[in-house]
Amino acid sequence: MSQQELDEYNDNINKYFEENADRIGCVLAYSVPGRFKPMVITYHKMFNDEIVRKYNAHVYYANGLAGNDDLLITYFIMAKDDQKGDPGAVTADCKMYVNKFADYNKDVTGGVAANFYDVGTKEKVEEFRQGEKDSLKDLSFFNS
Repeated sequence: MSQQELDEYNDNINKYFEENADRIGCVLAYSVPGRFKPMVITYHKMFNDEIVRKYNAHVYYANGLAGNDDLLITYFIMAKDDQKGDPGAVTADCKMYVNKFADYNKDVTGGVAANFYDVGTKEKVEEFRQGEKDSLKDLSFFNS
């Protein structure tokens, strides 16, 4: 990916966040070293299937900058309209999903970051960080 493509990726993430802030319970991002892509992508599909049974989700994928075969994934977990009245339950579920994902993939992800939001107030309530912080340095959303 070129720097221009990375900038566009970050712009799309920031725009999506702004447009959907009242529904977002969590933004999860992780990097995957190239040799582990097939394993993590398979688990990501199972992870996504579990989440979309209860919540809405949206995902962005990008390859690393030129010369870097890492995969960057940014994943939004969003409350449905009838769930906004219980932001604590949404946050608790999001934490459970992120912890489960991070624990299961700790040996194959470079870094995992998540921000948790109160869907009632749109305020960030907590952060989660695991692994190589530098592997997520290109994601402006988590570094601003």
